[in-house]
Amino acid sequence: MKKNSKYFKSKPCPLCGSSGSRRRYPVNKAYANEMSGIDITEVDIGVDECVKCGHQFVQPSPQPQFLKAFYSSYMSEAKDGFYMERASEVITPGFRTRYGKWLDRVRDALKTQSPVLLDVGTGLGMFLRLAKEKGFEVAGVEPNREAATELEKRYGISVHCCLLEDLSTKEKYDSVTMLDIIEHMSDPRKAIDIVKGVLKPGGLLLMEVPVRDSFIHWAVKGVYRATLSKVKRPIHQVYGVHHLQYFSSRSIKALLEENGFKVVMSGYDESDVKALCKRPGRGIFSMAKTLAYNAAMRGAFLAAKTVGKQNKLIIIGRKES
Repeated sequence: MKKNSKYFKSKPCPLCGSSGSRRRYPVNKAYANEMSGIDITEVDIGVDECVKCGHQFVQPSPQPQFLKAFYSSYMSEAKDGFYMERASEVITPGFRTRYGKWLDRVRDALKTQSPVLLDVGTGLGMFLRLAKEKGFEVAGVEPNREAATELEKRYGISVHCCLLEDLSTKEKYDSVTMLDIIEHMSDPRKAIDIVKGVLKPGGLLLMEVPVRDSFIHWAVKGVYRATLSKVKRPIHQVYGVHHLQYFSSRSIKALLEENGFKVVMSGYDESDVKALCKRPGRGIFSMAKTLAYNAAMRGAFLAAKTVGKQNKLIIIGRKES
């Protein structure tokens, strides 16, 4: 048995149940080692593609004990890294603009005064604070106890401190939001089924999902193939062991429609490129390297926006009666 392979288990395709898959891309093992404290260098893990339906997913699948170790560091790092903006006391203008428009669309579509919203994967809570400002009654689902306690104590927001699959509530909600979360789940069909169970008839599910048919994914996969798999750094930016699922815009819509939802609205959006850019280090070489990286990042996001294929899909589905 290879070192630490006990933390992973091969599974059939999470969408169609087929057992046949083929390896497509590597994952960033160095980052996984750093975050989890578990050395997975010798584990044969990567992104596979189902030979039947074409869905892409991490294979073998990380087990709960590995993911727990990974996310214990990930949440702490988030406050200083990509999600630093979301730890801010003040809701930033960029965040307000980006998510405010989708919250407005959900509220207008519901036509309900003070609609009740449940956010899955609440994290540091900025989205729920914005929803509260927009007139929603809000609650969250967040397994990180530190984050959940902080939200309840500081902002009076009720949080179920658990994983979605362990959620136990009799409450029915007008809307459920899942932003950048379903790709982290080992059983997306079960997740959608749970969400459907807590939604009122006609309730809305708002999702934000990174999609693999975006311009950014196309570009990094192009570099990987053109260099005969030699240059891995760009592809490591989009394929990681903690993203268990890699949806296309078609497959995420199909997942909703096959599980009792009607897609009523969708559109592309993008990550905050400012948050993805790096801070310059000391020394001329380090500064030049960082400036080149940031310029390339901004150029890629501009190109994606120009062709209308940004890296995130925003999708709203209505629970059918």
